[in-house]
Amino acid sequence: PSPSRLAAAAFATTVAVSAALLFAVQPMLGKALLPAYGGGAAIWTAVMLFFQIGLLAGSALFHAVSTLLGARAAAMVHLGLAILGLVLVPVVPAPRDTGLGPTFDVLVTLGLAYGPVVLVLGANAAALQAWYARAVGQAPWWLYAVSNAGSFLGLLAYPLLIESAFTLHQQGALWVQAFGICAAGLAACAWMALRRPALRGGGQARPGAFRLDWLILAALPSSLLLGVTEHVTVMVAPVPMLWVVPLAVYLASWILAFAHPEAAARWGRVTVMAVCPLLLMEFHHPVISAPHPAIGVALHVAGLLGAGLMAHGMLALRRPPAAALTGFYLNVSLGG
Repeated sequence: PSPSRLAAAAFATTVAVSAALLFAVQPMLGKALLPAYGGGAAIWTAVMLFFQIGLLAGSALFHAVSTLLGARAAAMVHLGLAILGLVLVPVVPAPRDTGLGPTFDVLVTLGLAYGPVVLVLGANAAALQAWYARAVGQAPWWLYAVSNAGSFLGLLAYPLLIESAFTLHQQGALWVQAFGICAAGLAACAWMALRRPALRGGGQARPGAFRLDWLILAALPSSLLLGVTEHVTVMVAPVPMLWVVPLAVYLASWILAFAHPEAAARWGRVTVMAVCPLLLMEFHHPVISAPHPAIGVALHVAGLLGAGLMAHGMLALRRPPAAALTGFYLNVSLGG
């Protein structure tokens, strides 16, 4: 294999492992903390809140350091956080009592144990794409499709394979080992990038990268994901693990959009135009979902897929030059 193919394989493997780890650790930590804090839905919400804050903070930190100090400093900070995360992360986190209620207890517990780790995982998509563009000199956007495919696999692997096969302690140990492998991959990818000349424009993200169109196109499918998940799991068919289906479809729209942006945007528009009239009828007169819940779920999920393909395809078509991608992913993270 040519050096560029070996580099592409290394970057793809690292970004996929990173995304899978992020989506596998969330249900694992929720399961670990539920007994200590009462087992309510608020605990799951607090876990998700922590990771959303961490993703946004990681993207913002990498963008800020890249913009102000340059690519080399951003890589050093990123790898330093990965090392710190390996040192601090426990196999199973010890619940802490802040006296401020379960939500704050969860946020403090996870922040102390997983703070550096989540900052790294939250910035990995942008970091690895920036490093790939510098190391290989090619467009890095296909790596975002790989990242979302990794998220998809991590999402399905935990409930289907990991949860029933390993104890909670074993799951935590395996996760820490996998994060160590991911950190080694990050170091290798950073080394390949930094030994090359900087991208045109200094390899830095451009200041003032805020774009309203990027933010809106990322926010709309994320909002629809929440709405569709709530509706189908509460109003249409309250089936265990049904929440996985809308999330999987949402991730699939990211994969397809960044693999084939024009086709995704086009087919998304077609799907939305076909499904929206049926959904409007359903909201006024639920003649389909009432006697046939599975059809009702499929209808709402199809609407989510169409909207996700359309918005994410348009977002992919508006992506900037590789030197400005950290600002692009900061907007995507903020929208999400």
